[in-house]
Amino acid sequence: MLNKFFKFLKGYVIIEISGSCTERFLNICTRRNIDVRQVTHVSDKTFTAQILKRDFKRLSPVAFKTKTRVKIIKKRGLYNLIRRYGTRYFFMGGALGFLAFIFIMSQFIWLVEINGVYSSDREEIIQILEDNGIYSGALKCRIPSIRSVKNDIITNTEGIAWAWVYIEGAKARVEIYERALPPAVTDKRKPCDIVAACDGFIESIDAQRGEQTVPNGNAVSAGDVLISGTVPVYREGYEEKYIQVHAKGSVRAITYHEETGDYKEYRELRIPTGREKNRYSIEVFGKVFGKCEFDGYENYDVKNSRRELVIPYVGYSGIAVNKSVFSEVEPVREELSEDTALEIAKNDLEEKISSRLFKNTDKQEETVECERVDSETIRVTVKMTCIEDIGIEQEITEGVNMLDKQTD
Repeated sequence: MLNKFFKFLKGYVIIEISGSCTERFLNICTRRNIDVRQVTHVSDKTFTAQILKRDFKRLSPVAFKTKTRVKIIKKRGLYNLIRRYGTRYFFMGGALGFLAFIFIMSQFIWLVEINGVYSSDREEIIQILEDNGIYSGALKCRIPSIRSVKNDIITNTEGIAWAWVYIEGAKARVEIYERALPPAVTDKRKPCDIVAACDGFIESIDAQRGEQTVPNGNAVSAGDVLISGTVPVYREGYEEKYIQVHAKGSVRAITYHEETGDYKEYRELRIPTGREKNRYSIEVFGKVFGKCEFDGYENYDVKNSRRELVIPYVGYSGIAVNKSVFSEVEPVREELSEDTALEIAKNDLEEKISSRLFKNTDKQEETVECERVDSETIRVTVKMTCIEDIGIEQEITEGVNMLDKQTD
């Protein structure tokens, strides 16, 4: 953008290069550091290119040496613009007034863009920004220091590790980095039991701390205590007492998982027909003129884009053009064989079951059952047998007759 702006200030010309040695002409320009840009092939021996006005005179010896013809097609730049319209006082006055209006309006915030918010409360962040004077229509000179806004966002919003506000012309861009929350783990200083996270048959229990309460081979239900953190202490001649510890160990159990779903023996495809319609709307200082709506096609896909007018050294000017491309599509029904539909269903159901499995899981056996619901629908059931570690920590909340309390 800045290169284009400076090129406009210095002035440049669009030239046509023709002859039998145009490639040699361009190579010599490169060796002599003559900046020839935007070279476009027109025909077999003709090219167009852009060159700064000050470098145009340096082309004469190169053109003479290569027997190439160079002519100016168009002139561009601030000098040529003033020369063409300088005597049109009303036009120049209107242009200067428009530029002054844009400059004044760019002293306000017209767009607040928030990036990086996924799990945090976006409305809460918007409210904090408004409390700090960052909202559509706010005067930029009244915005407090960016550091104080950052501290306010981090202090008053949970789960945010870092934040910053960038003022880019009439736009305030807020970048948020959310904190990766660690998994909930019972405090190692507190006594706990190891309990079953789901139903299963115990294959083996390795109790590293605490007392195993379920024999191998027994069936357990979710929530059953497998390794107790309440350990009895025997002293000859004394009443039996207990200590509470932070139970630790692994529990390998045979578990069964089942998932069922109905699937069609076809899939819907949307084939573009090649017909498109464009709709535009203009956003001027927070107000939108025109609506990107269309109802000319019965079936269509929409692709939205946005182009902002950016002023060099200033940033977003407060003016933007929104474009919506409506592409007509033709729904096509693709028939699937029963085997293909079954494979798609199997993969989908396996993914759903896998999302529920625990750590260190070994799949032992899998069966797939299929029954027909109607002429174009099948019902698929996936049953999976696994061996997995189902032990999870559960804090002990009930007190016991304590002899001692061990912590790790």
